[in-house]
Amino acid sequence: MQRLVVSRLAKILVSSSFFLLVLSGFVPLAIAQQLGHTLRGKVYVPGNNTTAPNPPVRIQLLSKGSPQAETFTDSSGAYTFSPVVNGNYQLVVQTDGVGFSTTIVDVQIFFMSGNRVPQIVTQDISLVPKASGIITSPNATLADRQLDASIPKEAKKAYEKGSKSAKKGNMSEALEYLNQAIQLYPSYFDAHMALGELHAKAKDLSAAQASFTQAAEIKPKSAEAQFHLGVILIKNHKSSEAVEKLRQAMELGDTSANTYLFLGVALMDMTKYEESEKMFLKALDIGGNTQPGIRIYLADCYERWGKKDKTIEQLEAYVRQAPTAPNATDIERAIKQLREKK
Repeated sequence: MQRLVVSRLAKILVSSSFFLLVLSGFVPLAIAQQLGHTLRGKVYVPGNNTTAPNPPVRIQLLSKGSPQAETFTDSSGAYTFSPVVNGNYQLVVQTDGVGFSTTIVDVQIFFMSGNRVPQIVTQDISLVPKASGIITSPNATLADRQLDASIPKEAKKAYEKGSKSAKKGNMSEALEYLNQAIQLYPSYFDAHMALGELHAKAKDLSAAQASFTQAAEIKPKSAEAQFHLGVILIKNHKSSEAVEKLRQAMELGDTSANTYLFLGVALMDMTKYEESEKMFLKALDIGGNTQPGIRIYLADCYERWGKKDKTIEQLEAYVRQAPTAPNATDIERAIKQLREKK
């Protein structure tokens, strides 16, 4: 089948700016207020996913180990954080000392659709029984926590200065501070991750890959590092390696729509359309209500695969779901071209 606008639109979504949204954790507050997502869910007592904790529990929202916000559950166990910008977060519920241990859950929040519509992300939390000790997501090992506990104060100060500089848009200063933090403590995971994000923003993809690779070597059980490395490998046209890293992220507990989506992109680039379709459908099942752009990737897969009817089906579904999207006119034009094609 001759390649039409579907593929070009998919490429726009997997553009440098789109990848930066995925990789960047530094978003100014003004943008956050305009483009913020909503993170919500319910907290359940240990061993019972229908009963809310009583009294209510406090939930902290952390980014790179730094508190961003906190709230308390209501009588039904529900909580909400809004606005929340793109990034990787941890939801932390501190132990009550009696019934449950400190419980930590990782969550990723990113724009995925072409119209950059903020999404509503639901993340429920099942509290960990007290006898089990502190349990985090599968990527947080004892060795990882020991590494973090060993970070010198001066390295932390340099990292914090680098983060603040990046938020202010002073990238050269941010790079200087982050490199200083790494010089002081070469195993500084967060500094390597932040450095990778800055290199990606500067479109220095080779340097970004090197930083994320270093981070993944420091914490091989980090789903976050494997995910970011997988994403940048796609951008560097290394789809086979990207598949490996994204599958590792899944094995480490990252089963978000984003991970399935990018795994689908990598497999599609390798012309493994049947496997790619499965990944896109899974991504659609998880995040399709808030991430209509997934349908464009799925349509692109079907077009490459030579399945015209399914291509049109997904494009029509996208337009119904996102009728005001900036690319809606282009999508309708693509549908018309496909229908006219014999």
